[in-house]
This record gives sequence, structure tokens and C-alpha cells, in this order.
Amino acid sequence: MLDFLTLEEDLDQEERMIRDTARDFVDEKVRPDIGEHFENGTFPTDLITEMGDLGFYAPNLEGYGSPNVS
Repeated sequence: MLDFLTLEEDLDQEERMIRDTARDFVDEKVRPDIGEHFENGTFPTDLITEMGDLGFYAPNLEGYGSPNVS
């Protein structure tokens, strides 16, 4: 992936792991159906719980089990 702003350099190991987890999740769970959701104006609500379990909501908050990353 191109990194024109060299943001990759600013990520620590944990942040890279989170990024990779998000990429894998999107590739496996979101991409296969996203075109259909776009055309229908819907959202894959069946993925909301799993996204929460993976810590995708408010990862920069401290507490509540959040990873507190930038």
C-alpha cells in the first residue's frame, strides 16, 4: 500500500496489528457484500457486534476495555 504521508512510520507494533486486523476483517467480511449494501442503501448490521468485539469503536478512549491507541 502506498504511504505518501509516511504515516506508517508513526505506528507502533500494536497499532500495526490493529490496522492489519481491520484490513483482514474488511477483506473477509465487508468486501464480499459491500456493493450490494451500497446499491440497496443498507448497512451490514450483522457485523456490528463483531466490529465491537474487535475494538473498532472508539479505540482512542481509555477505559471500558478500549485499547487507547492513536
